[in-house]
This record gives sequence, C-alpha cells and structure tokens, in this order.
Amino acid sequence: MKRTSLRRVSHIVNVLTKHGLGHFIQAYGLSRHLPFLKRWTIETSKNQDIPVRLRKAMEELGGAYIKLGQLLSLRPDLVPSTWCDEFKKLLDKTKPVGYEQIKPIVEKELGKPINKIFSAFDRKPIGSASIAQVHLATLKSGQKVVVKVQRPNTKEKFESDITLLYYLARKIDKYITNHASPLDVIEEFERYTKRELDFVNEARNADRFYKNFRGSKKVEIPKVYWQYTKPQVLVMQHIKGEKLSEIKLKKGQKSKIAKIIADSVFKQALEDGFFHADMHPGNIMVLPKGRIALLDFGIVSELDPTLRKLELEMYLAIVNKDVRQVTRVLLKEGLPTEETDLQAFAIDCENILDEWYGAELKAARITSMMHHLFNNCVAHKIKMPTNLILFGKGMLTAEGTCLSVDPDFDFLTFSRSKIAQLLKKQKRPSKVIKTFMSKSQDFAVKLADLPNEALDVLEKVKHGAIKIDMAYTDVRHVGMDINRSSNRLAYAMVIAALLVASALLINITPAFYGYSIFSIVSLFGAGILLIMLFVSVLREGSPKYDPHKNWKPKR
Repeated sequence: MKRTSLRRVSHIVNVLTKHGLGHFIQAYGLSRHLPFLKRWTIETSKNQDIPVRLRKAMEELGGAYIKLGQLLSLRPDLVPSTWCDEFKKLLDKTKPVGYEQIKPIVEKELGKPINKIFSAFDRKPIGSASIAQVHLATLKSGQKVVVKVQRPNTKEKFESDITLLYYLARKIDKYITNHASPLDVIEEFERYTKRELDFVNEARNADRFYKNFRGSKKVEIPKVYWQYTKPQVLVMQHIKGEKLSEIKLKKGQKSKIAKIIADSVFKQALEDGFFHADMHPGNIMVLPKGRIALLDFGIVSELDPTLRKLELEMYLAIVNKDVRQVTRVLLKEGLPTEETDLQAFAIDCENILDEWYGAELKAARITSMMHHLFNNCVAHKIKMPTNLILFGKGMLTAEGTCLSVDPDFDFLTFSRSKIAQLLKKQKRPSKVIKTFMSKSQDFAVKLADLPNEALDVLEKVKHGAIKIDMAYTDVRHVGMDINRSSNRLAYAMVIAALLVASALLINITPAFYGYSIFSIVSLFGAGILLIMLFVSVLREGSPKYDPHKNWKPKR
C-alpha cells in the first residue's frame, strides 16, 4: 500500500478510536495503524452506543463514509436494523467550492463556454453535498433551471476511499460471522457509488418519473434537459415552491398534502412498478394550489409484475388477519437457505402480526409492521430481493412523512381503499374486493393462485432451497452411525484382547532383549489399532470426513 494510503488508513483508525471504537480496532488487528504509545491507551465503548459512535465517526470522515452510512440506512439485510435507524441521521452537508472551480467542469462537460449556454448562472449554490452542489441558472431560451455539478476530483476521491474500505473490509472480514460480509457491503457500496457518480443515471430516473406522472394534476416532476445533461452535469427544470421540511402548512392543507403523498406512493410502487425509495420531507416540495413536486431521484427501485402482485396479496392477507397467508407470501418473495428454520420463522411472523393487531389504532403503522416482517426474513436467513427491501423502507419513510404532515392521517384506511381500487383495475372478482374491504377471506383467490404456487415450489427446488432425496434419508444416516459405532466397538475389543495377550505371553520364548516376541507383536498391534481409533474419534464432525456428506447412492 502507498505511503499516502497508509496515512489515510491511520487517519481513519484514529477517528474511530477518538469516537470510542478502540475495542474493535484492537480486536480486528488494526491497532498497528495507531501511534505506538496510543495503542496502550485505547478507550472502549458500551455496546449500545456503537451505532451512535460509528455515525459520528462517519460524519467526521465525510465524503464516501457518509454515503456508505446513508446506503446502509436503507439496507437492514446488510447491517442490524438499529444501526439503520441511527445512520438515517447522517447529514451530508459540505462547504461549497467556489464558482471558479465549478465553471471549468460545466464547460468541459457541455463543450461550450458557460455564457454560451446560460444567460445567467448564480455563483452561490442553493445546496451543497459531498458529491455535488446545485446552482440556479437561466437558459438562453429564458427557461429557469437548476444545474447539479459534480465537485472537483470527486470520482478520484471516492475511488481512493473505496480502495481503503476494501483494505479495511479484508482485515475484519474473518471476524464478522453473524451479519453480511464486510466485503459484500463494500462491493454493494461500490456499485451504488458508481451509479450515483454518473448523473445520467439520475436523469434517466427523473425522466421516467416525469413520463409516469405526465398529466397529473397533483404531482409535478422536473423535466430533464437532455442536451445539457452529462455524467458530471445535470440540468433540470426549476420548480418554484417550498420544501416540505421548511414550510408551515395551514390546518386545511395538512390532510390534503398527506393524501397526495400517500396516493403518489401507491401509484409509483404498485401501479408503475418504479418508486422513489427516499420520500422524506427534504425531497418533497409544496407548490401552489395544493400540489407537490418530487426531487432527488438517486435512490429509486423497481418492482416487477410478480412482486407487485405478491405485495397486493400481502396487504390483502394483513387486513384479513390471515397470518398463514402472510407467511406464505413472504416465502414466495424470498428464498430460504439451509440455515432457515421455517417453523421458528412462522412463529416470529405470527408474533409480529399479533403485536400489530393488538396495538392502538394510532400506533398501528402498517408499513412499520411490514418492515419488521422483512427484517424477520433477514434474521432467519431468507434471501429477500434488494428492491423489495427498498420498497419496505420506502413505504415506511413515506408513511412517516405523511404522519409528520398530518398526525391524524390514517395510512391503513387510506391504503385499504387504494388496494381495493388496484384490485378493480386488475379485474379481480367483485366478491374478492368486497371480502378485502370487510376483512374476510376468499377461497377463489387462493385457488386461482394454485398453479403459480406450484411453480414457486418448483423454482425453489431448482435453486436448492428445497431438497428432495428419497435415497439419502435420516434412516440411512442412523444406519451409518450404528455401523461406525459397531466398528469402533470391535476395534476396542481387539485392542483389549491384544493387551491381555501381550501380558500373558510375556515369558514365552523366543525373546528379544528379555521380552517375548509374541508379547511385543501383540503390544505393537494394539498400539496401531489404538491410534486408528483415536484418529477416527477426532475426525468425527469434520465435513471432510463426514460419511453423511460423502455418501453417494449406488446407481
């Protein structure tokens, strides 16, 4: 590793130590990056404070480390959910760079002098973060726009930081066994960062939302100006309004805005299959005439038709209080592994649902409960699609935003009517819709799903989640164990017999150095068999020598 990189690693380790994470520095073999004397004065922290301390360390390190924390806040499949909640508090606010540094980037990307494209360009940014800053400008056509410009050397800095993160991940990978591998986390972060560093990806997302909401009277999406959009520069329509996080709504506006937000979420996820996964108040603008606009399209995801159908079934089962169906849908969406205990998983699902059903109406947040169900899948080693986890997190954020706008907003009742409308659009039988609204159960729906369920089972068999082997059964395992035990018992009896024979024949000639040759041979034979017996016992449980795993059926 280069000297500059080693200095950077030393800085990272010092910051982590400063925030009370020294115990992990020692445990993971990173203390050699500290000054010699400091290695012996490391402070430790209480376990319950770890997420808080790590979040503060990330804020101090800035840049890639804040982005890593923000990614992890959306991924309970990678880190514990308590850590996700803490990482949501990470703020990405960076001191802006001067116009003199921004201007060359704009001109290089767009291939023209800045005054040939814009009739006006505000030198002071309206927003600044670790990757980019945003300026107001006016095109030659007179159109007001916002220009998102990547900060100088951002790509190079992130690539350097990711290299260091890989180094640290490899160091600690062998110590992490109960959560996702640190190397897997950094690989996911690298993919995430590469997408975010190319503004064309964000432009595509915004353009897709623009088309999906075209004609909407309640939701506005800024238009992308593709002729001025490049990997490091993004030019979009300037929408005049106030951020939801900064405005004080009138009493009559609150309920209306909350309904528009909730309605847009269901349209995105369950109608269009393409949704904004981070709809917090800072990403929503309030416009005149009770409309809203969505901003920042960096964190989005998709649900294919199959997953959208399963999510409708999930809502149907939850409202009908059908615990078994909820569990079945989760197992359709995810892929159980060899470590999954299906019975324990079903019991935990039932406990989550029982707690939710028993909660007071104001505390009964359906998206929170669904988020707990997804976390339960992760805890039981059921592999869930990443886009489904983002859906759960996105819905949870959206409901929280609705409640922050209007504390009396009933997301559950609203969602029930929306699901009923979606079922009508899918031309489901009217009886199913009526049953859904009255919280009962419809056998016809389950019967119609039977062919699909059979295909799901076959798909899980194909991927190894369900193993069928009629020859290699537990009965054969028992037979193997009995056979092995019998062999060991026979060895022990032969060893005992040889030892007794050796003692009885000690005075029988011929002799060698005063000891009977027959006695020496018997003792030698007993020793060899005793070593073989010990080796057999020591190898027990090792996968390499496990006869259950090595056994193959005769063909």
